[in-house]
Amino acid sequence: MKNKEDIFRLMGSSNHSDIERAKNDYYSTPKVAVEKLISQLEKLNITLPNLIVEPSVGSGNIANSFLEKGHNILAYDIVNRGFPNTNVCDWLEVNERPEEDLAIVANFPFYDINKHTIHSLNLLKDGEYLIELAKIQFLETKGRKMIFEKFPPKYVLVFSERIKCLANDIDDHKQSAICFCWFIFQKGFTGLPQICWI
Repeated sequence: MKNKEDIFRLMGSSNHSDIERAKNDYYSTPKVAVEKLISQLEKLNITLPNLIVEPSVGSGNIANSFLEKGHNILAYDIVNRGFPNTNVCDWLEVNERPEEDLAIVANFPFYDINKHTIHSLNLLKDGEYLIELAKIQFLETKGRKMIFEKFPPKYVLVFSERIKCLANDIDDHKQSAICFCWFIFQKGFTGLPQICWI
């Protein structure tokens, strides 16, 4: 019989009194997750604008994949983790945006994902995209139901194989028990979400 801490880890849950969270809730996005996103965007005929805004850039795992595709990156993070030209600040306090068209792509800290999602969508113009990586549990709770009623995702891309976000960008070589998805919001969309498996 596994002990309580092992069961919480297996379930992808956390008992905050027993399991220490990564500092500043920093769980970096694996490159394969971004590659699968970019591939699926091509299949869905979604062309993102030249400017990608990354509000929690970390060491640049998402940003670098889009740089390789020729995009420009405007990067923010609450801590400078080495990505060039990172604007060190709290994304929730950023209230100005560039005039040019943009898309926001992020792996927000899950503990505060509601605020980050609403704030990002409010910064967008109609037709622009917010794409965020989150646990499938993002679909749950009454509070998030109100977000989805106002801003329904256009697509939910579910990973058919488990990916692992790395605590403090360090690989402990353990398997993940958490199901992650890319949630694609297009500002102004009012239909029902389409689920795709990637």
